[in-house]
Amino acid sequence: PQNATSNIVNGIAGAVSETFQENVEAIESEIESGIDTARSALQTGIKGAETGTKLGLTGPRFGAKVLNAISGRN
Repeated sequence: PQNATSNIVNGIAGAVSETFQENVEAIESEIESGIDTARSALQTGIKGAETGTKLGLTGPRFGAKVLNAISGRN
C-alpha cells in the first residue's frame, strides 16, 4: 500500500508539473505573439509617418492633405 500510494502521489505531482510547464509555455507564446503584433503595428506606423514626412517635404500642400486625411482632420 505504501508503494502504491507513493506511485499515485508521484504520478499526480508529475501531472501537475507537466500541466504547469505547458501553461507557462502557452503564456510565453501568447506574450511573444502580442509583442510581435505590437512591433509590427509600430513598424507600420513608422513607415506611414516616414511616407507622410517624405510627401510633406516633396510637396508641402499635397503632403499636408495626405497627413490630414490620415489623421482624420479636414
